[in-house]
Formats: sequence, structure tokens, C-alpha cells
Amino acid sequence: MESELKCPVCKHLFVNPVILPCFHSVCLKCAVQLHQPASGQEDDFDQLSLVSETDSGVVCSPLPSGNSVAITCPTCHKSCLFDENGAGNLCKNRALANVIDRYAESRKLDIECQMCEENPEQAAWFCEQCEVFYCDACLGSFHPSRGPLANHQLISAIQGRSQQRAKFKISAVKEMNCLEHEDNSFSMFCLMCKIPLCVMCLHDGRHATHDVQALGQMSRLQKTQLSQSLQSLSERAKGANELIANLKGMSAKINENCQSLEKSIRSQCAALIEAVEKRRDELIEIAQTEKENRLQEIREKVGKCSQSLQNTTSLLQLCIEALKEPEPTVFLQIGGILINRVKGCEQEWLKEQRHTTAMNFDFEINDQDVLEQIRTLDFIKNKQDCESAPGAPIIILDECGAMNNSITISWRAAINQSPVDAFILEITDHDDLKAFREVYYGADNICTIDGLHFNTLYNVRVKALNAHGSSIYSQMVSLETHSVACFLLDASTTLPDTIISEDCLRVTADAFEHRLVLGNLGFSSGVHHWELTLTRYEGNTSDVVCGVARYHAARDLMLGKDENGYCMYIDHQRSWFLHDDQHHTRTPMGIRQGDVIGVLLDMDAGSLSFFVNGTLQGGGQAFQNLQGVLYPALSVNRFVEFSLRSGLDPPDC
Repeated sequence: MESELKCPVCKHLFVNPVILPCFHSVCLKCAVQLHQPASGQEDDFDQLSLVSETDSGVVCSPLPSGNSVAITCPTCHKSCLFDENGAGNLCKNRALANVIDRYAESRKLDIECQMCEENPEQAAWFCEQCEVFYCDACLGSFHPSRGPLANHQLISAIQGRSQQRAKFKISAVKEMNCLEHEDNSFSMFCLMCKIPLCVMCLHDGRHATHDVQALGQMSRLQKTQLSQSLQSLSERAKGANELIANLKGMSAKINENCQSLEKSIRSQCAALIEAVEKRRDELIEIAQTEKENRLQEIREKVGKCSQSLQNTTSLLQLCIEALKEPEPTVFLQIGGILINRVKGCEQEWLKEQRHTTAMNFDFEINDQDVLEQIRTLDFIKNKQDCESAPGAPIIILDECGAMNNSITISWRAAINQSPVDAFILEITDHDDLKAFREVYYGADNICTIDGLHFNTLYNVRVKALNAHGSSIYSQMVSLETHSVACFLLDASTTLPDTIISEDCLRVTADAFEHRLVLGNLGFSSGVHHWELTLTRYEGNTSDVVCGVARYHAARDLMLGKDENGYCMYIDHQRSWFLHDDQHHTRTPMGIRQGDVIGVLLDMDAGSLSFFVNGTLQGGGQAFQNLQGVLYPALSVNRFVEFSLRSGLDPPDC
């Protein structure tokens, strides 16, 4: 209870407690210390509590225009305005003072010095005129025995407490009389104004329409209500004690269960390590066996080669002796046989040299799947806990990203949740970040979404499903596609005599006719710019052709010959724009080996433009009103070779 009896300002037991308009209490001395000048700041304070009789029971006149004072409650920080009397307008909290007095007497608490600022000492003296308790040190400092205070009467602190109690009782009796009608004591209580009344107050008309009850009856009623509320609160407190005891028991059980879980984790991980070590030994044994087999094979070949070498040496010596035969007829008897034997021996040596034993071990442990399993090693819930909908999936931000006009999302199931049968991935539309649509349904934990708009922000979210229902959505993640596109030449859709480098950035063809080559990325929106460097060109023999095309354009026709292609074709003297075998805008500007052709495709405006060495070809846009999905495209033959650079910022036209 002691915490309820301490002033929120000085943190000590209340001394002369007074009631603020907000119904919180402070010491009278502390209330005076809270005084603040409030001139010109009336709009910043709550005046209703002071000027109305329906608030704290303090009847105050309207605020003066002069020296008003503000007091801010240290508990609720509500500020109110007073006249120059300040805290003197506040009612004394006599009920609280009586409680403190009984509490101090029952606990035999020391009387504290009222002048010590911190850690007050025990009071030894009380001044009857100042009505202040002093310790020996403060008495010498603040109450000298000479001067104006020399005539003050000092008594012991215990006598001072008894004197204050007697004075308090006399004052309490006086305050039972009405302030306006001093000869009449309070006998009624106004429920609307919340103040006591005398009989004369009741007849002066101010409370004629108010609900007024007998003072004793209202006291008994409120005591009954307080007792009932205390009984209910006591039951709640008793339940709170049981809750605290249960929580403490749960804490001990959690610690015990966690220790058991840690023991299980160590045991299971030790079993996994043992299995890995066992498999390691088996693989090492397989490697040793392979080594022995190869060494045995080498030993056998060494023996075989040694025998063959001995036989070959004997054959060489025989042939050398046969060559010494002077008679042709005699030599011809064995010459053919020796020639065949020498050739046969040579073939045998060639055969042996081709069949050599490999020294390297072309073995590699396939550990990626196992490492992935270890990385995703997680907890599963007990069977009784699994019969419910799964928890919200967790998006793995480090594994999410954007590439060109596609985004990749990676996620995992919630830790320690019910099993998951499938996931649903949803994404917003490019023009509405709140309208989600489903783009994936399945058991995988990663998904790449292609064909999105460039330079566009998308929101994505995931939820999990099982037989018992679906989870709430995961946290929403925002990803933005690239502003410019990087693409390569698509070797998978070209004719066989088209030659594309391994990095898919250089192309030519082994044919006299043109061969169409597309990029591996199509565009339906955004502004895209790429350049083609003419790395080889035999100018008098062929045209240089580049532009855009739809995916199903003919691969064996020059770009622009059918309705699916839009291009510029240029030779060493001039250029044209070509679509559906119809050309226009002849420009007298040729091209040479090493020149750079720039292609600018603006799908937002539906236009296509060409540049040669940075100069706009044809003086403006080559084609307009383009729609659908268009791929970068070019035509090559054996006289032309291109090198590609993509992902460039658009030029200033």
C-alpha cells in the first residue's frame, strides 16, 4: 500500500495532500512548486476543470485576466489554470491524510524532516508558528534562533505530530460546515455537482433541478460500491497470483523442454555426422579400390610392353641380319614375311600407345543436394500439433531479385508449423499495387515470373495450404524490374548454318542467303536501346540488316521481307527502312566495317529509330504504331558479322 501513499513529485509519504482537478493528489508544498506563470497561454490549458462545479468539487471563479497560475499534474500531465492563489484553491484530501496518519502510526514510522531535499533525516523539532518539522542540521540552517524567528516556539517532533492531529480534527469539524452558510452543517450531496450541500444551499435554487441525496446515505452507498469493487478486485488479484504461479511453472517447463530439445538436436546431428563420416569412409574405400585397379592395370601393361619390347628387339636383329643377305633369291624367300611382321609389330605398338591408363580420377562428390538439405534442415511439429492450418511462409529476401523484366521469389515454410501441401504466390499488376493475382500454385519454394513490365515496381506475397486450411499471407515484398534490358542472341531458334559465339554476343552465317537471328528477350513496354558493331563486312556483296521482329518471323528470309519484321537495311552507299517487303526513306549514307548501328525501340510510344555512329538515320522515327511483343532481330550471311552490346541508356534524340 505504501506506493499509493507517496507523492508522485517528492516520492515521499504525502504531507498535507491536496486534490488536483484531475483527481490525482500531491503534497501542498509540491503543488506550490508546480506553479507556472500562465499569462497569455490560456488556450493551452484545460479551464473547464476549474470554472465548473461539476469536476473536482473545487468551486472557482472565472479566470482573471491578470496573474494566472498553471499547475500540471505529474501523473496525467493535464494542465489547469488558477488565480494568483494557485494551489491555495485546491481541496485538502483529508481521507488520504487520515490513511497516511494511521499507516505511519501502525508502522511506527519516523517523522521526516521537511527541509531535507534528498534522503530526509529524522525530524527532531517542530515549529508551532512555521508548522514545519526540522532535523538538527536543517534547524540550524533554516530556522536561526535570532532575528524574526527568535520568538517562534520549538517543541519535539512527537509533540508536533500530536499537535497537528488535534488541529487537523478541529479543522475537519469546521470544514463540515458550509462555507456560504457558516451556521449550517453539510447534510446533503449533489450527484451532478459532486459537492456536499447544506439545507440553505438546497433552497437557494442552484441545485433545484439536480439529483440531491442525503449525505450519510450517499456515503454508505459509495462505501458499499467500493466494498463490492474491492471484492471483485480481490478475486482478480487472487486469479493473478495463480496466473503468476502458472507462468513461473511454465518458465521452468520451457527450460526443461528446451534442454530436452537441445539434447535431441545434438543427438540427431551427431547421428547425421556419423552417417556422413561412414559414407566418407566408404567413398575413400571406393577411391582406394579404383587406385589399386589402375595400378594393377599399369603393372600388367608394363609386363606386356616389356615382353613386346623383347620380341620387337629380336625381330629388329633378325631383320638387320636378313638385310645382309647378298643373294636376291634367298632374301625374297623371307623379305615379304619380315615386312608383314614389322608392320604388324608397329600396329601393335600404336595400339598400345592409344590405350593408356588415365592418371586423373574423374570423380566428384555430388554434395549439392545434401548441402541444400542440411541448409534447410528444420523442425517439424508433433502429430497432435500438425492438425491445423500452416503458419505464414517466410520470404527469404537474400534469395529474391530482379533480372531484366523478370523477378525471382524464394520462400520457406514457417518454423515449427503444420506441414504444407502447396504454396500460392500472388503479384500485383503493373498499374495497381493493391490488386493481387495468382501466378503460381505448387510445392516448390522458388518461382521466377517472366514477361513483366520494365522499370516497374511489383508487390508479391505468399501463403501456404494444407488439408486443414490456408495460412495468412507472408509479409509483402516489393521488387522493381530493371529500367533497361540486357539480352543475348538466341541460338536455340536459328537455322543450322547460323554461327553464334559461345557468349551469344557475336554472330555470322555459313550461307550466301540471309539468316534471321532474334534476341532471347521480347519487349512489350519500356524504352530499349542496343548497338550492333559491324566486325566483318564485304561491302560490295551484301546488305547489313537489323531491327525488330515478332517471334514467328521467317528464319530463312531477310528481316523485313514479311509482315513480322521491321528493319533498316544498308550497304556501302545508302540505306532504306523495310517492312512487309515495302521499303521507304532512302538515305544516301553508307556503312563500313567497324561502324556501329544503334537501335532504339520505344514500346511506350510504339516507335522504332536507327542510328549510325550516333547519327539518327533518316532524320526521324523509322516506324510508328508498333504493338505487341517485339524481339531484337538482325539478318546475317557469310559476308556479314555483328557484335552485340545491350542494356544501354537511350540516346538523346
